[in-house]
Order: sequence, then structure tokens, then C-alpha cells
Amino acid sequence: MWQIKRSRPLILCWLTAVGLGGIHAWSARHDMNPDGINYLDLSDAFLKGDWEAAVNGIWSPLYPLLLGIARFIARPSPYWEFAVAHALNFIIYLFALAAFHFFLSQWLYDRQPRVGQSLMTLTHDPTLPGCSWDMPYSSGPP
Repeated sequence: MWQIKRSRPLILCWLTAVGLGGIHAWSARHDMNPDGINYLDLSDAFLKGDWEAAVNGIWSPLYPLLLGIARFIARPSPYWEFAVAHALNFIIYLFALAAFHFFLSQWLYDRQPRVGQSLMTLTHDPTLPGCSWDMPYSSGPP
């Protein structure tokens, strides 16, 4: 019973984040900013095999590559190209959300007291500013 009560807020947070992300992706499915247009052009270069245009010093090559793969799989008409880009963005958002959940849960798990570990060692984490044991205390400026 305790696990169910503890997981309800987590499930609610996930449903809220996924729902709001989905609503945002769907509501803006036909909108695109100028950077998005450039990424679509770069994905065209990847699909055509024009590596000189696809890889440059200004734009990251990974996102246009993923966008090119998504467009190759979906084969959208020009009307739906923006929607495919937003669907890919939503998938990337879900991966980022899962990564955030994983790292936050690991960080919180590492901060739980273990058998034989005092609460004092948890509250004085040297990775946090102002919580190091070797930090000198002074009564004023030097």
C-alpha cells in the first residue's frame, strides 16, 4: 500500500508532463520557426546524400539526421512535414523526460541514509556549494 501511495504523485507528474507535451506538439504541428526550416533543409541534404551541405560548422548534424530518418520512414507530404518534425520532437522530449526521471531517482536514492550512515554525512555533501567539511568559516571578509 505504501508503494502505491508513493507512486501516485509520480504517475500524476508523468501523465501531466506527457499530456502537456503532447498537447503542445499537437497544437503547434503546423508551425515552424526559421531554425526548424533550416533543419528540414539539412534533413533533405541527408536524404539526398549531400554530405557537404548536411555537415557544417553551424548546425548540429544529429538532429537533421534523425529528422531525415523520420521523414524517410513517414514519407510525409509537404503539408505534414512540420507535423513529422513535431512528432520527432515529442519523442525526443519523452526520452529527455525519462532521462531526467532516471537521474533524479538515482540522485535521490544515493542521498537516502543507509545502515550505519548518519544523517550528518547526507546533509554535508561536498558537491553542493556551502556544504563541504573543509570549507573555512570566517567572521567576515579577509
